Amino acid sequence: VIMRYYLPYLFTLILSSPALAAETFIAAPTMDVTVTATTVLPVCNVSVAQEITLPDTHISQFAAGGVLNALTPTDYSGGDIYTPFNITLTNCGSETASISRTMRLTLRNIGAGPIIDGVFSDYLQNSTNVGIVIFNTDGASARNVLLDEIIFTNQIATNSEQVFHFAARFQKVGNGESGVASGLYAAKVSVTAAYE
Repeated sequence: VIMRYYLPYLFTLILSSPALAAETFIAAPTMDVTVTATTVLPVCNVSVAQEITLPDTHISQFAAGGVLNALTPTDYSGGDIYTPFNITLTNCGSETASISRTMRLTLRNIGAGPIIDGVFSDYLQNSTNVGIVIFNTDGASARNVLLDEIIFTNQIATNSEQVFHFAARFQKVGNGESGVASGLYAAKVSVTAAYE
């Protein structure tokens, strides 16, 4: 929303000379002030599974030639190395007049920051060699939720259920599989949704 304000300045000059005893007004130049604001409707109920379990993965999949070896945080290949899951929004409100808005879903790493850009850190193994990546799979191409803004334009705030699709997989960080330990890995992720 861009609002433009015009602020005219008015100065009063009172001349003290008896011959010029009159009130004179001098107008200062007009100044433009631009104000940018974003309104947010934080009214949606966000539902997502409390636990999303990734497929069992063998350490050899992180080695040279393994399916997870060469994938970068921006590579989405589909297949059985991913766990799909949904984020569902309900009760986002109904406006008197339908207004086309931008809906933003934000996923954040809770606790320690990402291992590298785009990779959620593991907190069970405290691994610096393996993390988790999450992709939004709505649209023509999958988007890493930490590297791309997950926005949906031309959305109408509604009380009806809205479902958005995601997929998660392991992400190798660094070279070789020697730094990959067997055991459980986990990331903590927060999800927020807002119409703008």
